This record gives sequence, structure tokens and C-alpha cells, in this order.
Amino acid sequence: MRWLIYAIISVITAAFWELFSKFSSSNNPIYNNIIIYFTASLLSLLFLFSSKKEFRLSRCGLFSGFLAGIGNIFFLFALSENNLTIIAPFVSLSGVIFFFFYYMHERPKYSNHQKFLVLCGFILSISGVFIVSIGKFGLLDFFNSVITNPSYLLFGSGTAILFGAATYFTFLSDAKEKQTEEIYLFSNFLSSLICALFILLVFSLNFFPKFQDRGLNNYLYPFSSGVLVFLAVLFAFKAFTRTHSKKGFEQTIISIIVNSEAIPILLISYVLLSEFVPFAFAGTILAIMGLSLINYAAKLK
Repeated sequence: MRWLIYAIISVITAAFWELFSKFSSSNNPIYNNIIIYFTASLLSLLFLFSSKKEFRLSRCGLFSGFLAGIGNIFFLFALSENNLTIIAPFVSLSGVIFFFFYYMHERPKYSNHQKFLVLCGFILSISGVFIVSIGKFGLLDFFNSVITNPSYLLFGSGTAILFGAATYFTFLSDAKEKQTEEIYLFSNFLSSLICALFILLVFSLNFFPKFQDRGLNNYLYPFSSGVLVFLAVLFAFKAFTRTHSKKGFEQTIISIIVNSEAIPILLISYVLLSEFVPFAFAGTILAIMGLSLINYAAKLK
């Protein structure tokens, strides 16, 4: 079950990355994206050199980084506009996107009992994370916001698809390419950095004068976010390398967990701020029950 421990570490790290990104949301999200992925790329390069592994690139790692880089800019824009409660629930659907790609590509054979348990597990776990992500916002307010502003649906669904596909290519980098974590991380963050630079050139050509005028404190949170996203991706990849399931049960659980930052954020808020949201805690219980059903399905013949 080491894969489960790594997945939990990954999502906790990702939760702190999200919090630090929120702290820096007053900055331009394009600037933050550059700093985050520059930091992560530098760490991955140092990690690669320290391992003394042969230098090469992972094609799946490049695809994963590109997709995550685009998804992250959507996410940062949502933070800058204080629309996190609108976008975050869509991220909970990333596990569904992962399973769709896995099922269509791998074509695993499930028994009827396994199909039933996986379906119930998906419904419970995704619904639970969705409920936690909404938090105090409320289900009716969420749907009203999406209906009145269709752009939320576009950005939210786009973020879910991009993060889900990025997670699938992370899985492929290990399962198909047999890449080491050093090669995967460097390829992933190099691609994300190139993507961030391209977005910069398209949307903010006057970046460099502004970059020089910013105070040191404005870089602290994005740099910290870069370190945290490096660790989150590292442990997510480690989780995939420790799986043994040939039918995607463990991999699907990982994909749901690593995209469920709302749950550790809920717990952090409860511990540090004494914020108790019964609706959200009920969602956490549903998510755990759903993941347990998927894990149980793996044990059936």
C-alpha cells in the first residue's frame, strides 16, 4: 500500500501549493505561472544532475507537463478572480477523465460485480470531493453561477480535462515508457515552463519591465508554490510506480486522490481556523467510502 501513502503525501503537498497560490493571487497569474514552473524546472534539473542518470526526455512527461501547464493557468486565473469555488469542483472530475482514457486505451476486462462496485465507487468518491470543493458556497449558488456565466463551465470543464489527461500521461510515463522519476520530472516541468513562456509571449509582452519593478515579497509565495508543485508531482509519480494492478483500480484511486486537494484544505482550515462545515465533512466520508469500494473491487475475481 505504499502507493496509497505516496498519493496522500502528493495531495497534501498539492493542498499547500493551492494555499500558497491563493496567497499570491493578487499578482498577475501569468507572472505566477512563470515563477512556479521556473522554480520547479530548476529543482527537477538539480534532481536529474544529482542522480547522474543519462540525459534524455520522456515523451509522455512532455505531454503531461504541457497539459498541466495550460490547466494551471486556468486555475490561477480563477484564483485571481476569486472564483476558486466555481473552478475547484470541476477539478474533482479529473479522476473520471483519467479512467476514461485508461479504459479506452487499455480495455481492461471487469466482472459484473467489479463493474458495479467501480461505478458505485466513482459516484460516491467524485460526489464527495465535489461536495467538499463547493464548501460553504452551496450547491444552488454553484449551479446558478455556472448557468449565469457559461465561461465558468468552459474553464472548469477544460481544467478537469487537462488535469485528468496530464495524470494519465504521468501514468503512461511509468507504465509504458518505464521512465525514472528524474527523467519524468525534468521533462514534465520543462514542458510546463515552455508552455508558461508561450502564454507570456501571447498575452503579456511587457512582462520584463514589470518583473524588475516587483518587490522580493511578491516572489515568495510563487517560489514556494513551485517547490510544492515539484513535490506533489514527484510523489504522484512515485505512487504510480508502486502500483501492481493490471486493471487500473489502484491507478484510478491515485488519480482521484491526487486531484482532491479540497479535502486536505478542509482539514487544514478546521485545524488552523476551527472552521467546521458539516456538509463538507460529509463529502469527505462519501469520498472515502467510494475509494474503498474501488479498492474492494480490485480484490474480486
